[in-house]
Amino acid sequence: MRLCPERLARCLPIIALRSDNDMKTVLVIRIPPLLSTVDGSTVVQWGSYTPEGSLIEEPCLTAIDQLKKALPNDFPPEEIVLLLNGALCFYKHLLINSGQKKHLATAVPFLAEEDLAQDIDTMHIIHGIPNEELQVGIAAVGHDLLQALLTLFEEHELPLSRVVAESQFLPSQPDSTLILLDNDAVMITAPEREGITLNYQALPILFHEIDQMVPDTLDASLETDSQDNRPFKITLLYADSKLVISSAKVDETAGMLSGRGWQIKKEPLQGSVFELFAQRYFATKPHQLLDFRQGVYQCPKRTGRIIHRWRPFAVVAGCWLLLELGLMLAQGMFYQQRSINLWQDSLTSYLAVFPNDRQARQAYSRQQMSFNVKQVLENRLRSLDQPARQTPFLPMLQTLSSVSGQTKARSLEFNGTSGQLVYEFAIDELAGVNRFVAQLSAAGLQSKLDSAKQGESEVIARVSVR
Repeated sequence: MRLCPERLARCLPIIALRSDNDMKTVLVIRIPPLLSTVDGSTVVQWGSYTPEGSLIEEPCLTAIDQLKKALPNDFPPEEIVLLLNGALCFYKHLLINSGQKKHLATAVPFLAEEDLAQDIDTMHIIHGIPNEELQVGIAAVGHDLLQALLTLFEEHELPLSRVVAESQFLPSQPDSTLILLDNDAVMITAPEREGITLNYQALPILFHEIDQMVPDTLDASLETDSQDNRPFKITLLYADSKLVISSAKVDETAGMLSGRGWQIKKEPLQGSVFELFAQRYFATKPHQLLDFRQGVYQCPKRTGRIIHRWRPFAVVAGCWLLLELGLMLAQGMFYQQRSINLWQDSLTSYLAVFPNDRQARQAYSRQQMSFNVKQVLENRLRSLDQPARQTPFLPMLQTLSSVSGQTKARSLEFNGTSGQLVYEFAIDELAGVNRFVAQLSAAGLQSKLDSAKQGESEVIARVSVR
């Protein structure tokens, strides 16, 4: 089969277009640092990424109320991630013990209470997974701020899938303090310390001259256990290609720090500060992210995505359950019809033997299956059962007459069904009663003394004979 080059060339754009339309994208939004209020007119940084973290379009600056229109229609975002800067949320590392690890969710709010400027009841506090050194990352944001952000983006048709603290993505170096320069703020990290976000005016206060260092609250966050072990090297990170920071601000910051005795090293970023945080976000495993959209702020879309992931299994399980119920129902109907047929056959056989049983005929005509054929037949056979051996009345009376010479007969009763004769008589003494019963037994009859009562001049006795 030969392929026409011209036809193949026409098909390739169509295939590429279908592939692009099916591409899933992640919209990452960053609120610039040191903003006191956020509303629809706030200008944010944003960019579209693939789920694997590849940048689709260059980062842009757009107001929140215009962001929906600025998005490309060909790539609707599958997920929207909001990066919160250090001025809007709190981020810190805590060292816990093994006992606190078991009840981490209860212990974390009280452990972080000293570092929070607000009441813990007004904060939404989350935590990560403790590492081997029992160090755990925590983040906190005000309930009012988080709810306002979620409502704001919902109003502009941009439902947030994740809200994460960007401070957890700040890079660090083991031998120097790292300062990430942004347009309106600086982010600082020291070895084995969490990052902080400050304005440029705080740098001279935080970084004293090396020979005149006075420990204070901000400076203590950058100190190690000893001032001799303090890293005197500072690495400045800044963007010089995308969303750039002015070179004058970089030179001014570097000159101020070097004039105070710090060793300065400049390292321009490959992209913008926004791209740095976005890349580190995609490089972080989902279970290690500190995402504020959990608990009462759980994203319903993410919950639906989890359900959608298990939908094929649920469909298969549902079909299997329906098939199983159908088979059980069919089996029940089969055995019910079979029991009806067996009952009709057994009742027909019974009526063939006992055709005059009116109760059985009524049960057959009304299909009254409560009529127990087995029980009725057993009762009928039991009533027809007769004793195997009965002595005829006349021979029994003849034998009784031959041995009753010393008795005076009072009454004589005979039951033809049971073959039993009851003889009531009078005799002079009680010993005569015993002799009479012995004579009946010697004559071959089964006799039993039922009663014997002493009268005024004689004994009245009653004997059953068979």
